[in-house]
Amino acid sequence: MAFFRASQFITAVFGCKYLPRRRFVTLYTFIGLCLAGSTALAAPVEFTFEDNRVPGGQVYLAIYKADQAKGWDDAPTHQEKLTLGDSENWKTTLELAPGRYAARAFIDVDGNGELKTARSGRPQEPFAISLGDGRKKASIRFQQAVFEVSDSAASVTMPLLYPKGSLDH
Repeated sequence: MAFFRASQFITAVFGCKYLPRRRFVTLYTFIGLCLAGSTALAAPVEFTFEDNRVPGGQVYLAIYKADQAKGWDDAPTHQEKLTLGDSENWKTTLELAPGRYAARAFIDVDGNGELKTARSGRPQEPFAISLGDGRKKASIRFQQAVFEVSDSAASVTMPLLYPKGSLDH
């Protein structure tokens, strides 16, 4: 009975008096394929935090969609609070839709949930910025931190940087 009601609804929307079941199924399949094709599937992205000196520390990761953000001052599209593992090069995997992204993170050494900075704005806690496509060294410039996520798996390197005295409590 529900199938018949849906058929009547589609028939009314398209303005014809009668829509055979076979055509209804074909139309329904076509609409479903169109909708499925318009949504991007997420791909696994492996983030590697290099030079981890704070096993068990809380890391705050912010991910920015490069075509929606102009810089680090814009709102991130994804935010994660993670606990660092014991390995020197700790890895975690997140799902991201295909596109261009930039990421930055900090280790919350003082436990207040915010990046501690000096008056000059320089970080006073360990931090990381994604290595952009083809880069070997991190840059604080947003455009140089941009990486590509395709339909298949991707990996992003996040070298941790430790400002002088950042691990002193």
